[in-house]
Amino acid sequence: MSVLPWDDLQFWYTVSPLLSPKVKVIPMTAHLKVMAVSFDDLHKIRAPVGICEGLDLRLYDEMIEVSDCVLVNLTKVTGDSVFE
Repeated sequence: MSVLPWDDLQFWYTVSPLLSPKVKVIPMTAHLKVMAVSFDDLHKIRAPVGICEGLDLRLYDEMIEVSDCVLVNLTKVTGDSVFE
């Protein structure tokens, strides 16, 4: 199981030629339907939420903050922007 739907498709595309002809892969086909969208406030997705509707999301806020630090450090090490 992957986070993004196309990761599973990429896995099967890569592995299929390596399998024996006797191996039957189920499902045999897949359709990926996509739609282009535009978000005006997407930059706010990483903004801390805190407590919303009585639900404490501070732990989630901390995870997002840590992941941001990891991405920034990865960009510094590799020189490649992970945001492009």
